Amino acid sequence: MTVPAILLGLVCLAVLVYFLVSLHRLNRVASALRKGDGSVDVPLIRFPFLKEASQHYRFFHNAVSDLNHLEKYQQRMHAYEKKEMEHILEKEDLSRQLEKQLKEVRNAHGVVSGLNTDMEKKNRSLNEAINRLSALNQISRMLGIEHDRREIYRMLVALPRELMGAEIGHILLYDRDKDEMVMEYSQGLKESPGDRRRVKVGNGMAGWVAKNKKPLLVKDFSSQDFFSATSSIGYRRKTAISAPIMIRDDLIGVITLINKDNGQPFVEAERTLLATMTSEAAMALHNVLLLEKVQKSYFAMVQSLITAVEAKDVYTRGHSERVTQYSLLIAEQMNFPLDRMEIIQQAGVLHDIGKITVELAILNKPTGLNPDEYRKIQIHPDVGYRILQPIDFNETVKLAVLQHHERPDGKGYPNGYRSDQILLEARILAAADAFDAMTTKRPYRDPLSLDAAMKEMENCVGTQFDPEVVAVLRKIVDAMASSGAMASMYA
Repeated sequence: MTVPAILLGLVCLAVLVYFLVSLHRLNRVASALRKGDGSVDVPLIRFPFLKEASQHYRFFHNAVSDLNHLEKYQQRMHAYEKKEMEHILEKEDLSRQLEKQLKEVRNAHGVVSGLNTDMEKKNRSLNEAINRLSALNQISRMLGIEHDRREIYRMLVALPRELMGAEIGHILLYDRDKDEMVMEYSQGLKESPGDRRRVKVGNGMAGWVAKNKKPLLVKDFSSQDFFSATSSIGYRRKTAISAPIMIRDDLIGVITLINKDNGQPFVEAERTLLATMTSEAAMALHNVLLLEKVQKSYFAMVQSLITAVEAKDVYTRGHSERVTQYSLLIAEQMNFPLDRMEIIQQAGVLHDIGKITVELAILNKPTGLNPDEYRKIQIHPDVGYRILQPIDFNETVKLAVLQHHERPDGKGYPNGYRSDQILLEARILAAADAFDAMTTKRPYRDPLSLDAAMKEMENCVGTQFDPEVVAVLRKIVDAMASSGAMASMYA
C-alpha cells in the first residue's frame, strides 16, 4: 500500500474518530437534557453534519437551563408566597387575639365604669344619708333646747329647705276653732299685707295633708289635675312635698316645701325625710305652744291680781297700764326689735306685782313712811321677781321687774346696782314709772304738771334716771301734749 493511501486512511480514521467522539458527547448531552439536567456543557462542534445538531442541542440546553431557573424561581416564589401566607395567617390570628383582648378590655372598662358609676351613686346616697341623719340630729338637738316659738318655726322650715334645695318653705298651724290652717312662718315668699294667710282644711295641697293627716308628694303639677299649679296662698308651683305635724292623732300643723333650686322634681326619699323631720319636731312644737298657752293663762291671772290690787288703791288705778304704754313708746323710739318690745310690754304690766304683799295702809298712807314701812316698799321688786321666778317667762322680763327701782348712782333698791349693771329695759321702766307717779294724784301729794314732772326728771338725769331714756321721754311727752293725746292716757 502506498503512502498516500495510508495517509488518506489515517485522515479518514481521524475524521471518523472525531465524528464518533462528537456524536458521543452530543448523545451524552441529549441524555442529560432528557433527564432535565441543564448543568452539562454543550460542546461546540464544527463538523458540518454535527454542527447544526450541536446548535440545536445548545438551544435545548439553554431552554432546559432557563426552565430549571424558572422552576427554581417558581419554587422560591412559592416558598415566599407560602411564607407570606403563613405571615398573613399569623397576623390575622394575632389580630383576632388583639380584637378579643380589646373586647375583653372594653368589657372590663364597661364593668369598671359601671362599678365607678355605681360607687358614685352609692357615695352620693351615702352623703345624702349622712346629711339627712346630720339634719335630723341637728333638729332634734336644737329643738330639745329651744323654747322660742319663732325660732322653732324658723328651724322647722330652714333646715329641710336648705337640705333639699327648696325655693319656698312655710309652716301652717291648725286653728281648731275655725278648722283652718294659718301661716305662721315662711321663707322665699313675698310678704303678704294684712292678716296672716289662711287655708281651709281640705283645700289645696296643705289642706289635703291636714285633712288626711298624711305626707304628700306632687312631682309635677303640670301632669296632674287634682291640685292647681297656682297655690291659694299666691305662688306658682312646679313640684312640692308636704307633711303633717302630728302628736299621736292630733294635728298641729303642716310643713310644705315648694319647687327646687335645680329645677328637678322632689322624690319619694325627700317626702319620707320631711315626714321624719316633722315627726321629730312635733313634740317640741307642741310643748312650746302648750307653754305659751300656760304663760298666757298665768299672765292673765297675774294681770287680774294687779287689777285687783289697783282696784283697792284708787291712787294707783291704771298705773301699770300707763307705765306699759310709756315704756313701749320709749322702746319704739329707741328702735327696739319686736322680741324686746314684747319683753317691755310684759315687764311693764308686771313691774309692781310684788306690791301684792304690801299692806294697803302703807300704799295709801297720806304722810311720810317710817323706816320699817319704807323697807316693806323696797322689797316689792324682789318679791315680784320671786313670784315670777318659777314661771318660764323670758329671764329679761323677771330681771327688769327686779331692777326697775335701781339707780345709775347706786342708791336704788333692792341691790344697789349702778349704771351698766342695770338692764336698759329696767331703766326705761324706772323712767316711765316715776313720770306716771309724779303726774297722778297720790295720798301724800297732788299731781305735778307734765312740764314740772319732766323738769324734775331732767334734774335727776345721771343719778336716778338714764339720760338717753329721759331725753326720749321728753320728746314723747311734748308730742303727746301738743297733739292732745296725753289726755287719753288719764281718761
